[in-house]
Amino acid sequence: TDILENKKTFILLKAFEKANPNQRKALFALLDTNDAHVKYEGVRAFFDELGIPAETKQIIDHYFTEAKVLGHKLSHLPGFASILEFFQALTKREF
Repeated sequence: TDILENKKTFILLKAFEKANPNQRKALFALLDTNDAHVKYEGVRAFFDELGIPAETKQIIDHYFTEAKVLGHKLSHLPGFASILEFFQALTKREF
Protein backbone atom coordinates (compact mmCIF):
# COMPACT_ATOMS: atom_id res chain seq x y z
CA THR A 1 0.00 0.00 0.00
CA ASP A 2 0.92 3.65 -0.15
CA ILE A 3 1.65 3.67 3.58
CA LEU A 4 4.12 0.79 3.38
CA GLU A 5 5.85 2.44 0.41
CA ASN A 6 6.08 5.82 2.22
CA LYS A 7 4.26 7.56 -0.61
CA LYS A 8 3.52 11.19 0.11
CA THR A 9 -0.21 11.02 -0.50
CA PHE A 10 -2.80 13.70 0.17
CA ILE A 11 -3.93 12.00 3.36
CA LEU A 12 -0.40 11.61 4.70
CA LEU A 13 0.40 15.26 3.98
CA LYS A 14 -2.89 16.26 5.62
CA ALA A 15 -1.93 14.23 8.69
CA PHE A 16 1.38 16.07 8.97
CA GLU A 17 -0.42 19.37 8.47
CA LYS A 18 -2.95 18.70 11.26
CA ALA A 19 -0.64 16.89 13.69
CA ASN A 20 0.92 18.64 16.64
CA PRO A 21 4.73 18.45 17.04
CA ASN A 22 4.61 15.32 19.22
CA GLN A 23 2.24 13.59 16.81
CA ARG A 24 4.49 14.50 13.86
CA LYS A 25 7.48 13.00 15.64
CA ALA A 26 5.55 9.79 16.34
CA LEU A 27 4.27 9.66 12.76
CA PHE A 28 7.82 10.01 11.39
CA ALA A 29 8.89 7.18 13.70
CA LEU A 30 6.08 4.95 12.40
CA LEU A 31 7.00 5.69 8.80
CA ASP A 32 10.59 4.76 9.58
CA THR A 33 9.76 1.37 11.10
CA ASN A 34 10.43 -1.87 9.23
CA ASP A 35 7.49 -3.74 10.80
CA ALA A 36 4.82 -3.53 8.10
CA HIS A 37 1.92 -4.35 10.41
CA VAL A 38 2.93 -1.80 13.05
CA LYS A 39 3.54 0.82 10.37
CA TYR A 40 0.24 0.31 8.57
CA GLU A 41 -1.95 0.07 11.67
CA GLY A 42 -0.16 2.95 13.39
CA VAL A 43 -0.43 5.33 10.46
CA ARG A 44 -4.07 4.39 9.90
CA ALA A 45 -4.74 5.09 13.60
CA PHE A 46 -3.19 8.54 13.17
CA PHE A 47 -5.41 9.22 10.18
CA ASP A 48 -8.48 8.26 12.19
CA GLU A 49 -7.39 10.23 15.26
CA LEU A 50 -6.90 13.38 13.18
CA GLY A 51 -10.17 12.95 11.26
CA ILE A 52 -8.37 12.65 7.94
CA PRO A 53 -10.68 10.04 6.30
CA ALA A 54 -13.82 12.11 6.89
CA GLU A 55 -12.14 15.32 5.75
CA THR A 56 -10.78 13.62 2.64
CA LYS A 57 -14.21 12.20 1.82
CA GLN A 58 -15.72 15.71 2.04
CA ILE A 59 -13.07 17.07 -0.33
CA ILE A 60 -13.61 14.20 -2.77
CA ASP A 61 -17.38 14.77 -2.68
CA HIS A 62 -16.90 18.51 -3.28
CA TYR A 63 -14.70 18.01 -6.33
CA PHE A 64 -16.88 15.22 -7.66
CA THR A 65 -19.91 17.50 -7.46
CA GLU A 66 -18.01 20.23 -9.31
CA ALA A 67 -16.90 17.71 -11.96
CA LYS A 68 -20.48 16.51 -12.42
CA VAL A 69 -21.71 20.06 -12.93
CA LEU A 70 -18.99 20.77 -15.48
CA GLY A 71 -19.48 17.35 -17.01
CA HIS A 72 -23.03 18.14 -18.02
CA LYS A 73 -21.51 20.40 -20.68
CA LEU A 74 -19.83 17.29 -22.10
CA SER A 75 -22.67 14.84 -21.56
CA HIS A 76 -23.60 14.90 -25.23
CA LEU A 77 -20.23 13.44 -26.22
CA PRO A 78 -19.91 9.72 -26.93
CA GLY A 79 -18.36 7.83 -24.05
CA PHE A 80 -19.32 10.35 -21.39
CA ALA A 81 -21.30 7.72 -19.46
CA SER A 82 -18.09 5.69 -19.10
CA ILE A 83 -16.24 8.69 -17.72
CA LEU A 84 -19.04 9.31 -15.24
CA GLU A 85 -18.91 5.67 -14.12
CA PHE A 86 -15.17 5.99 -13.58
CA PHE A 87 -15.61 9.11 -11.45
CA GLN A 88 -18.27 7.39 -9.37
CA ALA A 89 -15.94 4.44 -8.78
CA LEU A 90 -13.22 6.84 -7.61
CA THR A 91 -15.52 8.34 -4.99
CA LYS A 92 -16.09 4.89 -3.51
CA ARG A 93 -12.37 4.21 -3.10
CA GLU A 94 -11.39 3.27 0.41
CA PHE A 95 -8.44 5.00 1.97
